Amino acid sequence: MHQRAGVQAQAITRPPNNKAWPNYAISLAGASPNHSGNGPDRSIADFTWCMTAIDWGWPIEETATKLPEVSEKARERVQMGMTAILLSPPRMPPQPWSATR
Repeated sequence: MHQRAGVQAQAITRPPNNKAWPNYAISLAGASPNHSGNGPDRSIADFTWCMTAIDWGWPIEETATKLPEVSEKARERVQMGMTAILLSPPRMPPQPWSATR
């Protein structure tokens, strides 16, 4: 697993003839805390899961269709008619400036 900016990515490469969907639980477990600090940031988990799926060879449209099947937050957004937001990346928290390069 790779850890970057509070997001844990699934570093498993799948051959094109053996496609599998990423494990959403892994994306959720690797997400940074939500604003309340009482759980994972589900927007980050959704984004990470989608990027992993796309990296594994799934088309963007199929990934957007599959996301509500694995994500409660995405399901809620679809039920509220917020489908366009499923294809939008989450707002990332500002990263502290590093004086060392």
